[in-house]
Amino acid sequence: MLFRSGGAATLQDISVVLPVTTPCPPPSSPPLTFQNTNNPVPLTGITATKIDDVVPATNSTIAFVTYTGSSGLLPEYILSTGKVVNVQLGNGATTATAPLSGVFSTDNLSFYAGASDGQVHILSISGTTATETGVLKPALPNTSGNGNAPVDLIAQHPKKLQS
Repeated sequence: MLFRSGGAATLQDISVVLPVTTPCPPPSSPPLTFQNTNNPVPLTGITATKIDDVVPATNSTIAFVTYTGSSGLLPEYILSTGKVVNVQLGNGATTATAPLSGVFSTDNLSFYAGASDGQVHILSISGTTATETGVLKPALPNTSGNGNAPVDLIAQHPKKLQS
């Protein structure tokens, strides 16, 4: 979950431990309880007016936070350590650029971040390290007639299985 308090965006990492020795269905007495801990993780270095999405990898190793705002940074949350690392968007991205949308490839080895600069930034994923390796420039016309439209929606289409 993401919260904004006092202007700072904060990721609330909630860890829940489920009782595995409880029979199914659980008995009515004593009541079933869950242990949970809340670990607030600040998203430092970014200027976010709105958090758009948290995009997790299907293998649950990392997640990226997309937002409306500026900074030219893409926050990467590493689930095993509970830490956030900011990935600098390059290839022409300025500090006014924000990652508005994103999607992982089906193998979790690439992440595509649609940005406010009208480009799609391609990140290569190795373990928990993300590195920008290229950029796509769809050159979609802006409604104002000036510049390129921001890429605020991006989706992945899975490949058909080959036999």
